[in-house]
Amino acid sequence: MSNDKNLSHDRFVKKMMEVPGATKELIEECLPAKYKERLDLTTIKPEKDTFIETNLKSKYSDLVYSVKTKDNKDAYIYCLIEIQSSPHYFIAFRLLKYSLLLIERYVDKKKKRKLPIVMPLVIYHGKEKYTVPKNLWELFEDPQLVFELMTGDYSLMDLNAMNDEDIDGSKPISILIYTLKHIFDMGLNDLARNLLRHCRKAILMQDKKEGYIYTRGVFWYITGNTSSDERENLKQVFTDELKEDGEKIMYSIADSYIDEGIQKGRLQGIDEGIEKTAVNMLKEKLDDKLISSVTGITLDDLLKLKSKSGISN
Repeated sequence: MSNDKNLSHDRFVKKMMEVPGATKELIEECLPAKYKERLDLTTIKPEKDTFIETNLKSKYSDLVYSVKTKDNKDAYIYCLIEIQSSPHYFIAFRLLKYSLLLIERYVDKKKKRKLPIVMPLVIYHGKEKYTVPKNLWELFEDPQLVFELMTGDYSLMDLNAMNDEDIDGSKPISILIYTLKHIFDMGLNDLARNLLRHCRKAILMQDKKEGYIYTRGVFWYITGNTSSDERENLKQVFTDELKEDGEKIMYSIADSYIDEGIQKGRLQGIDEGIEKTAVNMLKEKLDDKLISSVTGITLDDLLKLKSKSGISN
């Protein structure tokens, strides 16, 4: 069939659906009885929404109808009309995606309310026998497993309900879990000290092999909005608790400031990047001569930069 012919199918169906009573008859003809029993079909009315991507409009036409359930709740009937001569294998996936777009209109983060029902309907008029999966789960290798994962309760790690004893301090992931669990109920120094003690095995036996990626990440996280004095105190906690390993982590963090500044300088203009690097290094109380040699900024200009950034000697 030509594209023009395909488009005529689209116009034909939409035009026929404008005939009074046509939609109600179509729904009564196609929907399973258990769905129809829940709907008040006298309340059906067309909606203007369409969710088909532009590149698929020549293949599909979609019609959206709102309807009330018999207990006066909102529902939708989503009709996807396939106007090609062969079935689309992933139509179940597309239906789910378009249905979620419909539901998304009702999602309001400020309100807790039940979402409307959406009942997909496909009208197919091709010559080929319709054999493609009619539900999303049949598209997966293990339909039952995916069905249980995606329709059952989502997995929840409720840190508030977890005891510290339940956090295995020998596994690197414990560094992340412990930090998130206590970020709001401990001062930063206490958090750092307790973390380094609880997760000591994970840090020195596992995270060390990966360049302290978890431990350095924690330091960045908890010092994000701290003053230079608070950051100094936290650095001392790290070195007190981890000794030489703590010093190595601090040096690694200082090096990352340099790398970050260089990368930003390449992207945003070298002067801006170098200044950012210098400011970060100054906040870490690194030696002025070292900063000058790394960034090329003179000692006099470093003094001006300290004053501009509110950094004390």
